[in-house]
Amino acid sequence: MVAYFVTGILKNPPSALDEVLYERVKVFSSLGIQAKIVAVGYAPEWLEAAQTCGVAEGQVIAVFDRLQEVGNLPIQPLRLADYHELDDADRQARDGRLTYLKDGRRYATVDLGDGDEVRVVNFYDAADQVERSEIYDPRGLRAKSCGIPANGWTK
Repeated sequence: MVAYFVTGILKNPPSALDEVLYERVKVFSSLGIQAKIVAVGYAPEWLEAAQTCGVAEGQVIAVFDRLQEVGNLPIQPLRLADYHELDDADRQARDGRLTYLKDGRRYATVDLGDGDEVRVVNFYDAADQVERSEIYDPRGLRAKSCGIPANGWTK
């Protein structure tokens, strides 16, 4: 028998509800009953949170990661030095973010997380409007990439 506990996402640091789930898994395991947490939402930091709470990696099923076939990747953020798409642009610090210029116009902006961790990259068109955004998770994976339609978003 396996007891499954389903939740949306597992936060890091863990929420009070997350901690209760981790404790349930440990209690069931101590009674000889296999137990697993099934996280159905996107939560790239679940592995560190589970380990902090004393739950083994194999006791958590992260559905989003399984669907992406990324496995249980440790945190290894994408560092600015490893992001080479902007190597041929001129970099400036402007308005609290990094701005990249090509041919005298804004080509891209980069929002950094802790230190030099790349979180969001916005690319701009000739009219200085965002035409594409890339969002990176703490594991260095591109979590989302979206293009902005030329006529903007419509409802």
